[in-house]
Amino acid sequence: MPIFPLVTSSQFLDSQLILLDDAALDEIYGVIRGARMDRTGWILPTSSRPTNISFAVGRTFYMISGEDLKFADAGRGMSFGAIQSRGQNKQDIFGDVN
Repeated sequence: MPIFPLVTSSQFLDSQLILLDDAALDEIYGVIRGARMDRTGWILPTSSRPTNISFAVGRTFYMISGEDLKFADAGRGMSFGAIQSRGQNKQDIFGDVN
């Protein structure tokens, strides 16, 4: 289970996605066979079985089940990832994924 320390401030918003820096996304999706960035964001095979992911916020750890990484149907056997790029934003944004 990968654990990602947070080095930027975070916001907990009424969102259903998590937005992180691109380096973290490369690590998260890079180990999922068939996951890739497309024109809408990161997608992964619906049939994949991603591992759970934990995030450290201060001294508290938050876990996301691997199955919850599959946010929504993207068609053609793919799912839109629940963790996406924060772009140029300097803050990580944590929504309620599950």
